[in-house]
Amino acid sequence: MLHDAIVIGSDEDGISAAITAADAGRDVLLVDVLEADRSPRRMSGTMLLGLLHETILEIHAAHSVLKQERSASELRALFGRVLSQRREEALQFHISFLRERLARSGIGVASGLPKLISSNAVEIAPGDVRRAPVIVLSPGIRARMPARFAFDRRVVCHPDRVLLADSVPRSLLVIGADVAGCEFACMFAALGCRVTLVERRRRLLRFVDSDLREILHRWMQRMGVDVVLEEEIREIRRSGSGCEEHSTVVLESGRMEVSERILIVAGGVPNTRDLGLDRVGVATDERGFILVDDRWRTSQKGIWATGGAVDAQAPAAALGHQGRSAMLDALGANVVASGEIPLIIHTVPELAAVGLSQEACAHLDVRSFAASAPLGRVLRTRIRGEDEGLLKLVVHDETLRLLGVHVIGMGAHEVVNLGAALMRKEASLEDIAGTVFSSGSLSAAYRVAALEGLRHRGSRGAAMPGRRPTALRVGGGPADA
Repeated sequence: MLHDAIVIGSDEDGISAAITAADAGRDVLLVDVLEADRSPRRMSGTMLLGLLHETILEIHAAHSVLKQERSASELRALFGRVLSQRREEALQFHISFLRERLARSGIGVASGLPKLISSNAVEIAPGDVRRAPVIVLSPGIRARMPARFAFDRRVVCHPDRVLLADSVPRSLLVIGADVAGCEFACMFAALGCRVTLVERRRRLLRFVDSDLREILHRWMQRMGVDVVLEEEIREIRRSGSGCEEHSTVVLESGRMEVSERILIVAGGVPNTRDLGLDRVGVATDERGFILVDDRWRTSQKGIWATGGAVDAQAPAAALGHQGRSAMLDALGANVVASGEIPLIIHTVPELAAVGLSQEACAHLDVRSFAASAPLGRVLRTRIRGEDEGLLKLVVHDETLRLLGVHVIGMGAHEVVNLGAALMRKEASLEDIAGTVFSSGSLSAAYRVAALEGLRHRGSRGAAMPGRRPTALRVGGGPADA
C-alpha cells in the first residue's frame, strides 16, 4: 500500500510529524511500535516521569495547605494508591485523546514491529509492506541496563521499572546523579523514602547555575537525601527474601549501604536495533543513535529521524517541534527556528533554565550581570507554604538584553516558558520592568527581578539607555513590586 508519508513511533515527536503531514493534506500512516512482547508502548518514560512529579507535588501541596502531618509509611501508602489511580486515568485519557485527534486528522494507525526494507518501504508485520516517499523515524529510547548489574523486577531496577511500580520502598539507593538520578532521588525522598544518591563525579548537575544548585542541595538535605560523591560501586550483595529482600552496596572506599531497592540510572538506549537501519544505509553512531543534520535528515535520502533515537538528552519540550520540523522539511516547506529551548528538571523543588548562565557568559567572554527575585516574595508561593525559590535573570552588561533565565521553585517549568518568549523577542530589563503582570502570579517575579537589576545598574553609575521601554502586556492588575 502506498502513502505520502510513514511515521514510525507514537511519542510526541512522531505524533507531531504525523499531524503536520495530515494538516498539509497528505495521506500519512502512523506506526505504533510494539514492545518485544507485542504490548503497545502507550506512555513514554517522559510522560510517566511528569505524572510521578505532578502527583508528588499535589500530595505535598495539600498537606502544606491543610497543615496535615503524616508518617513516612502513611505517605508511601497514600502515594502508591494515588499514583496507580492517576496513571490509569492518564493512560486512558492519553489513548482517547490520541484516537480522537488522529481520527479527526484522517491519520491511519497501524501497530507492529516495523522494519525498513528500503529507503521508501516499511514492513509492519509479515506480509504487510507499506511504501512512502517520506519516512520519519521517531522510535524513542529505553533505559540502558549495564551488564555488570543483575537487574530484576524487585531489588535492582532501571528507571522504566520504577516508574511502573505501585509502591514506594522504605529505602532507595540511586546510582548515577545525572538529571534523572537527581529527579528520582528528590521525588522519592519527598514521599518519605530514605534515599542515598551515589555519583562518581565531584558534584551534581555541573551545568546548572551555581546559585540554583546551592538551593537544590539545601532542599535535598532538608528532605534527608544522603549525597555520596566521588564513589564507584564495587559490589552489590543480595539478601533476604520476599518482602524482606534487600541489598547491600559496597563502595570502592569500603563504605556499605543497605537498601530495600536500588535504582541504576545509566542513560538511554535508542529503540533502533530491530529497525533494519544498516540494511537501508541509515548511519548511526557506535551506540546506535541515528545521525542527522540540522534538518533532521539521515544519511539516506527520504528518511528523517527525531527524538530520543537521535539524542538521549533531547529536552522533552523540544520533541513536538522536532517532529513538526522534520516533516515540514520533508514536505519542502519552510522550517521556523525554535529559538532557545527550556531545560526542565523534575527535582523537588523543580529546576528550569533557558539561555546562558553567568558561568557560560564568562567562558564566552560576554559581559553580564544577574538580576534576581526570591519566589518566596510572590503571593502564590506563600499561599502554598513555600519560602524558598529563585528567579535569576542573566543580562547583557551594556544592552541590558536578557541572555538567560534560571528558575528553581514551584512552577519553574511554567515560569521559564515566559523567559524563553522574552528572549525570543530580545527583551531588555526595561521592557520587563514596564510590563504589567497579573497580581499574585509567579510571572510577576520577572518585574521584581527587572527592577532589582535596574537598581543594581543605577547604583554602579552606568548610563541608562534612553529609549522608551516597550510594555509587554501579560495579564492585568498590579504587579507584586
